[in-house]
Amino acid sequence: MASTLESPAPLQHHGDDTGILLVHGFSGSPASFAPLIPRLIAQGWTVHTIWLAGHGTSEEDLATKTSSDWVLSLRAGIDRLRRQTQRIIVIGDSFGGNLALYAALMGPPIAGVVTLGTPVSARHDLMNRALLPILTRIQPYHRKSWVKDPAAQRAAGSYLRIPLRAYAEVIRFIDRHTKRELEGVRVPLFVVQAKKDYEVHPSSAYFLSEHAGSTHKALLWVDERIHHVLLSKEADRIIDRIIGFVQAIAKQA
Repeated sequence: MASTLESPAPLQHHGDDTGILLVHGFSGSPASFAPLIPRLIAQGWTVHTIWLAGHGTSEEDLATKTSSDWVLSLRAGIDRLRRQTQRIIVIGDSFGGNLALYAALMGPPIAGVVTLGTPVSARHDLMNRALLPILTRIQPYHRKSWVKDPAAQRAAGSYLRIPLRAYAEVIRFIDRHTKRELEGVRVPLFVVQAKKDYEVHPSSAYFLSEHAGSTHKALLWVDERIHHVLLSKEADRIIDRIIGFVQAIAKQA
């Protein structure tokens, strides 16, 4: 479904023939990559962000979107980057990581995937799934009670409410693709997960690292109660590892 509203312009930094595509999470924005972007650019790489359909517009717009719309956004970002580079690494934050893994199943192949706090199971997953069909009929939006600074959230382009109908699309995508097709992901994979993530159950990281078909896999734990790991106190260590991961892929090409 085509968006009737226009998202802000994505970042498109032109560097060498190694391309990095940054995919934000559900109801989020590319601002979640703010600590990472300057470090990637400093390496001389080509760095692009995308806005997933329904993001950077309005919560009401997002409520009309499906996973097919988000996959179209992903494809458009990859196609744009592929015209400028020889190899692409996709880095996904939260649900953006599920899309990054899906990118590894699309052709032509990408060179590697990094997931940051990417869900297979959410906290209170069974309860959420049981209640969601009811809640979507009586309460179309769920306010993010965990947001400490609403003004900063809005300034970053992220939403304060979750459209539950669109959230149901997230769950279906995880069930249909991440859980069922992960073995088909054969590219190098780097998984980062906070042990005390308040949104994503840490078992998700074990699932990703154990079930991916990649021969080159790494898992990094962050010992904090946080979801967006690039905003943690360990951000520098995480970014160093991401840079090392991309450097290793670029050298092999």
